[in-house]
Amino acid sequence: MNEDHIEQLSYNVSFAGGGIRALALVPVLSYFEDRRLAIKRVAGTSMGSIIATFHAAGFPAEVVKTLILEGEATVIEERLFDYPLLRYIISGRKSPDGLIDVEKFYTVFEEFLESIELTSLNQLIKPLAVPAVDMKTGQIVVFSNEPEAFVLPENGIFYPGEFNIVDMLVASCAIPTVVSSLPLGDFLLADGGVRLNQPVKLFAKEERVLKLALGIDYLKKIDRITSLMDSVQRSLDLLRYELEKDQAEYADIILKIPVEFDDLDMGKGAKVIERAIAYLEEVHLEDYLLAPGIIPLGFPI
Repeated sequence: MNEDHIEQLSYNVSFAGGGIRALALVPVLSYFEDRRLAIKRVAGTSMGSIIATFHAAGFPAEVVKTLILEGEATVIEERLFDYPLLRYIISGRKSPDGLIDVEKFYTVFEEFLESIELTSLNQLIKPLAVPAVDMKTGQIVVFSNEPEAFVLPENGIFYPGEFNIVDMLVASCAIPTVVSSLPLGDFLLADGGVRLNQPVKLFAKEERVLKLALGIDYLKKIDRITSLMDSVQRSLDLLRYELEKDQAEYADIILKIPVEFDDLDMGKGAKVIERAIAYLEEVHLEDYLLAPGIIPLGFPI
C-alpha cells in the first residue's frame, strides 16, 4: 500500500442495516481512526444509521463501540424484542402494522439518546444521510443535516419538515412487521432497508473521494425455518441481497462481512465486534483502500 497516496484520499462511508450483525461494521471506524484516514461524509440505514450518526456526531471509534453496546444492553433490559408475537397477542392491540408498538420503540431510543446528550442535528459535525421508506407511497425519504451534500435515488425525497435525531433513527430502524411504522408529518415511515439497505448511492462522485460500502453477507445457507421470526429474518436477508446487487454501480470499494448471527440476537454484540476485528486483519483491508472492487469474504463470524 502506498501510504503517501492513501493519505491524500478521503472516503464517503455507508453503513448497511443488519440488526445486531451490523455491529461488525463498527471496527472499520477504529481501523480508519488508527491510520488517520479521513471520512468526509457518512450514510446509514437501520442499525447502520445509528453507527453513522454516532460517527457524524464526532464520537471516537471506541466511544461508538461503547455506546452501541450500551444501547444493546438497554434493549435487553427493556425486553424490547422478547417474545414479540406473544406480547402482541396478549396486549390486544388493534394495529396490524407491527408486533412491537413504535411508541415504545421511540421511548427507548429517546431516553437513551437523552442519556448521552445527543438529540439535536446541530450536534452533528459531518454530513449525514439516513433513509427511511414511506409505507403510503413507497418513496425513499432521506433525513439529512446537509441535504446539499448528497444525491437522491430515483423517486426519493429529502424529509421536508423539521425532525430530530430520534425521529430519524426510529424511522430508519422500524423493521416492517416487527416494529410498527412511525407516523411523522404526512408520512408513515418504516426501515430504510425496505428499499435502500445499502445507502452508498446517496453519495455523489467526487474527485479524490472513494465511496466505501460496508455491509453484511446476507446469503447464508440455512437448514430449516422453525418460527415466525426465523421466517421474517430469512425474508429480510433475501430482500437485502436483491436490493444490494447493484451497489457495485455506486461504490468504489465494497466490504461485506460474513456474520452467522441473526438481526435480533441480542447479547451477541460484543462477540460480533470481536470477530469482525479478526476478520479485518485477515482480509488486510489496507490492500483494498486504493483499489476499487469487492473485498473477498473470509471466515463467517
